[in-house]
Amino acid sequence: EIQRRTSEALEPKRLEAESELYERRVALVKELEAVEAEAMELTALCGGSLQHNAREAGIELGIAEHALRSLPSRPGMSLIASIPGGVKLHGTSTMSTSMGDGTIGSSRALQSQTPRSP
Repeated sequence: EIQRRTSEALEPKRLEAESELYERRVALVKELEAVEAEAMELTALCGGSLQHNAREAGIELGIAEHALRSLPSRPGMSLIASIPGGVKLHGTSTMSTSMGDGTIGSSRALQSQTPRSP
């Protein structure tokens, strides 16, 4: 009983912390995408030699896409997924518990979800 009450009391704080961490990760992925976009523009201007030099220096372009795909699902989804059979909506439909695989989609989808900082 004590464990249940403690868990209920701390759940909002946990979700808040997870949401903050998720937003930080999204912001970092966006920054990485912006850096890669600039690097690709420079590579195009230099005729591809910059990309070769970057690889030799150990810089891996395209890692933003990997980071985007490795993002966990939005906080709160684990709560829905832990309910057997999903969540009943309006008493008739059921929301699936298999909500997302940790990906958000393409980098364009991420860019459209979160506005760029000035």
